[in-house]
Amino acid sequence: MNEITITNDKERLSSKEINDMIREAEKYRAEDEKFLRKANVLNALDYCVYKMKNALKNKDANLKLSSQEYENINSGIAKATNLLESNQQSEIDVLENHLKELESMLQLIIGKSF
Repeated sequence: MNEITITNDKERLSSKEINDMIREAEKYRAEDEKFLRKANVLNALDYCVYKMKNALKNKDANLKLSSQEYENINSGIAKATNLLESNQQSEIDVLENHLKELESMLQLIIGKSF
């Protein structure tokens, strides 16, 4: 965790001003952490979609997937793409859950490729 440091080298700030600055920084810390978590999930989801699209281009994987599996995977990719396009409205938990679903689908593709 990053630590907040406020110095008063030139004695320009009162104790009250310093305490107010610290409280304000703490207030925004949670928002910053939430933003970072969401950004990481969005990046992971985007990368997973990319990997899945590339995996589906593999002819061996396509031959071993049933039509239902192929349909489910394409549906999952479409849903993820929609979530990515509307990322400001999506909750982090929704994004994380869909990422887990896509990762399990990707494992299915990889497993059937070999």
